[in-house]
Amino acid sequence: MESKSGVAKTEYKVIDGSWQTYQGPFDVTAEGENVVQYRSIDHVGNIEEAKSVSIKIDKTAPTLNVSFNSSVLIDRNHALIPIKAAVDGEDTLSGINRVELISIESNQPENGKADGNTVDDIQRADFETFDTDFLLRAERSGSGDRVYTVTYEAWDHAGISVIQSNRIIVKHDNSKK
Repeated sequence: MESKSGVAKTEYKVIDGSWQTYQGPFDVTAEGENVVQYRSIDHVGNIEEAKSVSIKIDKTAPTLNVSFNSSVLIDRNHALIPIKAAVDGEDTLSGINRVELISIESNQPENGKADGNTVDDIQRADFETFDTDFLLRAERSGSGDRVYTVTYEAWDHAGISVIQSNRIIVKHDNSKK
């Protein structure tokens, strides 16, 4: 006499696909949220209520926008100017994990020709943190513009990162004194 109790088979389906008999591990590779439903059927044909699990796959880097309260500085008396960065990261799949200030670089030497003999042109920048407030010296060497390049990096929860830079330009003050 054959027993009518026990599980005859287990089935699964990914997203809204068709039910398939479970025979071992299977791959879920589509980016985004993948809902995997599963259920068992006994030897009599009774079907268990489907259960589900959500699997999120993120293969895309986040987006990052960087802007400043002032992106053009006028060279006046070599003053240190407070800069406030607006840093906006977004990741619709796994979400933003962290954002860090990576670097601030200048295209001119710190103590160049005709720059007022000053040093420490970049101050109060706390690198490898989410620092958005720092000081930049409003001076430039010779007749060319000084360009500060400020770089941030954002990571999502999947470990994927994006680097975004933006510039702050120090222009020569051509006003009459």
